[in-house]
Amino acid sequence: MMKRTLIIFAALFALTSASYADAKVYIDLSAPAVKKLIIAVEDFSAKAPASDTRGQAPAGDSKPLKDELMSTLKSDLRFSGLFTVVEAGAASEGAAGDAFGRCRALGADTLVGGSYSAEKESVVVEARFYDCVNQKELIARR
Repeated sequence: MMKRTLIIFAALFALTSASYADAKVYIDLSAPAVKKLIIAVEDFSAKAPASDTRGQAPAGDSKPLKDELMSTLKSDLRFSGLFTVVEAGAASEGAAGDAFGRCRALGADTLVGGSYSAEKESVVVEARFYDCVNQKELIARR
């Protein structure tokens, strides 16, 4: 359980830190507060493990893992102090345009989505960070 949590935290840290690595950040010391970036978070989807050749979602109940993953992602984004997190719901299969439309309707300029797979003691998380205004993927990490 501890190993899984560490993997999730490492994946989230890589996603949030790498996306701002080349961005310029200016801090106005006289401003009372920093304007937070509104980010929509889609529920991650379960994928079949790499060793599963059928390409189907994993068997068994992966809801506890998904709940822990989503909870950790949202709390880490909030804890950073840079984001206001809004729920984007479940991802639509093959409908990226719909996701961008939902994202903009929620007032968010960015979107985080992805997938995960679990096999025995390992968890693989694929996270994607999108710009909803320009409708393009900014960064993806595995």
